[in-house]
Amino acid sequence: MKRIVTFLLLAFALMLGTQSVSAQEKEPATSIAKKKTIELKAALALDNDQVGKVYELIKGYVENDQKYAAKAKDKGAKAPSKEKLKEALIANLEQLLTEEQVKKLSTSSVNVID
Repeated sequence: MKRIVTFLLLAFALMLGTQSVSAQEKEPATSIAKKKTIELKAALALDNDQVGKVYELIKGYVENDQKYAAKAKDKGAKAPSKEKLKEALIANLEQLLTEEQVKKLSTSSVNVID
């Protein structure tokens, strides 16, 4: 009986540990957006107004990407392709940036999003 209780406690502990590890794998959207915005600010010489707008665009992209990935994983639902989301993000960024910044973005080694 003692062994059964010990086994059940160990199994329960392993289950909890597995769930916490999988929850930590996904980086928050705000963190990813902040890193990418800093990279783009340096590469494209964004002004303060642009920085805020770029941050919001990237954060929205990451949140949507994570949301669709979770839905597809849970329900097997078909999510919009990552490429379509990325194309929409780039189109919105190009509307926000100056012509010179758009040229820098297209020739830059900085990825808008990984």
